[in-house]
Amino acid sequence: MVNSITVTFNERVSVNNAIDLRSRKGVAIPDVSLNVANPLGDQQTFVVTFSGSAINGGSLPDGLYNLIVSAAGVYDLAGNAATTGSSKAFHRLYGDTDGDRDVDNTDLATFKAALNKPQNYVWWLDYSGNGTITTTDDYSQLKSRLKRLVY
Repeated sequence: MVNSITVTFNERVSVNNAIDLRSRKGVAIPDVSLNVANPLGDQQTFVVTFSGSAINGGSLPDGLYNLIVSAAGVYDLAGNAATTGSSKAFHRLYGDTDGDRDVDNTDLATFKAALNKPQNYVWWLDYSGNGTITTTDDYSQLKSRLKRLVY
């Protein structure tokens, strides 16, 4: 589950429409809006969360993504624009508990250890975001992804 992304700069900055999310092909993600906040007030750490109809349980949908920080929207405290931007690739595949870009028997075993066991609850297996891991809400989503590879 990708519920948020933290972007940290090496100095204090202001950010003005500088952070964007795109598919690996450079296309905007439909029905996903970014919300950028500076929760620590330090002007170095910004947290990106998501909203929109494609979001489920607070998470981005399955996919291959690039988080882009554009130099044109980042300014130091003296008002000077940054000279370079940044792009980081990542993926989201619900049920991929070990990050190897597939959902297989290893991931299924991790899921089963948490299924209907509140004491073993882990938020990234709660597809519906309702605080429980069940066969109804969560297992059906994991099962539909078993052995589906993401490239």
